[in-house]
Amino acid sequence: MGAYTFYVLNVTNPSQPQVTGYLDGVTSWYCHDSAVEVVLPYAYVRSGDLGLLVMDISQKTNPALLGHSGERLKTSASGSFGLAVAGRWAYVADHTAGLRVIDVSDPALPTQIGLFQPKDTEIWDVQVIGRHAVVSGRSTAVSPRRVIAE
Repeated sequence: MGAYTFYVLNVTNPSQPQVTGYLDGVTSWYCHDSAVEVVLPYAYVRSGDLGLLVMDISQKTNPALLGHSGERLKTSASGSFGLAVAGRWAYVADHTAGLRVIDVSDPALPTQIGLFQPKDTEIWDVQVIGRHAVVSGRSTAVSPRRVIAE
């Protein structure tokens, strides 16, 4: 597995984004299904191998990995799964594993404290509005079909 890089870009001129800082060489990241959410001074990254990563981006030229939640998250060849952060909670869409709720009040030790696992549903994305998490997903249940015997 190759190394992955986390970039901070200056987009003052959107036609020519410039690298401000980066973090390279964390070889155990599996970020094919990654998502990024920023709530300053932190960036939260959904990583397949290390769960939820918490990065300190207060120094844009020198981002630093503070901690990760540790649970292996589901991955898919078809694209990324969602991530939302509100207050001390991060909400991670984790495909067939459901919606993980992670306490990020200690950035060095994000800890899963809840799980919503609907039957026969893949959770693909999440957004938080006030006290509600809105999730999208896909039913994996076999649709009943009417069979008519002759």
